[in-house]
Amino acid sequence: MIGSLIWQFVKWHKILGDALSTRLFDKPLPPPTDREQELVKELRDALLARSHTESLQNWVEFRDQIRCATGQCDPRSFLRWPTVQHAMCLTNSGAVVSEYVALRASGRWSRFAKAVIESPVGNPIRFIYYPLSSGSLLHHCHHVMRFESVTGADLPSSDLVVEFGGGYGSMCRLFHKLNFSGRYFIYDLPEFVALQRYYLKGLGLPVRDGAPDAVTPGIYHFTDLESLQQAIQITRAKTKKTFIATWSLSECQMPLRDRILSIVENFDFFLIAFQNSFCKVDNNAYFAGFQRSTAFRIEWTRMTLRNLPGNHYLFGKSLCANS
Repeated sequence: MIGSLIWQFVKWHKILGDALSTRLFDKPLPPPTDREQELVKELRDALLARSHTESLQNWVEFRDQIRCATGQCDPRSFLRWPTVQHAMCLTNSGAVVSEYVALRASGRWSRFAKAVIESPVGNPIRFIYYPLSSGSLLHHCHHVMRFESVTGADLPSSDLVVEFGGGYGSMCRLFHKLNFSGRYFIYDLPEFVALQRYYLKGLGLPVRDGAPDAVTPGIYHFTDLESLQQAIQITRAKTKKTFIATWSLSECQMPLRDRILSIVENFDFFLIAFQNSFCKVDNNAYFAGFQRSTAFRIEWTRMTLRNLPGNHYLFGKSLCANS
């Protein structure tokens, strides 16, 4: 009963909050600059050839919707597209309200305040209680704050970050705003990689164009695990490595889950979020098994999200890692 009431609050706060935010803070988009036109063309060209990368059926449909929207709509407002709003944006969701309050009360707000100032890239809907930011950006910042509070680690000081399923690039952007200066690897489906590259390049971040060894600091994208594994393997000893998967790992096929976790099992830090079940898979049992199999080297903390009933954080810190 309580869970149902929370979800109703989450839903209606988003609907009403987005409507109010749009009315109060929206401005017409100016004519596109030459650089914006260049990035839009690059995005559309990247999606011309249909990818045959395997994914679950619901992701196949989402990928098709991204392709359709990119061809028919202005990508400068891609964060307003219904398909992106549904899968990647919390905007004014009621769940973000408590997260924003927690951020302000964390004692770390002075560190995060500048990092959560929004950019106009993608034309995000502003968060009504803090219009300098957006709900999605605050949501991702909350992940980092919670992880650091539990583990004592400074995530953006990592030398290498591997994010499995990068959304539209918001977490990657946040890390760079928090002074991350290492290599950031994103593994994702080709359509989402194209969207991430469009977004991150629009922000002026160091998106690399596929250097074979990926040793230079910057952002690298991967759509096959073999290339990702090779890039990780060339990492120097004593490199501080972080793995991030917020609801992505718990929404993919079991063989892919097992494979990616085997690739990153020797990492130092793990920031994972998941829901109870997805497509009849018991995620609680799956991640409990992963915890047991790695408990000899990873200290795990699981936290239930009260503002999102049925969802959980799983934070891991190597027993040998320094903060």
